[in-house]
Amino acid sequence: MRKETVRVEILRDEGTGIVGCGSCGLKEQIPVKPAQAEVDVYCMFTDKIYGRSKASPAPEVKGN
Repeated sequence: MRKETVRVEILRDEGTGIVGCGSCGLKEQIPVKPAQAEVDVYCMFTDKIYGRSKASPAPEVKGN
């Protein structure tokens, strides 16, 4: 049996992308620009999800 894990759909008329997980049922709606493709929406989704689990401090900027 084949199970689709992640599905990305772009609704160009609405300017949104929908990412859904077939395993856990998680769904996110993400704003999309005209030049963005499914892979871009998927990357924004994973950045958002994995960014929630790791809150890294901002890097320190040192002057010369």
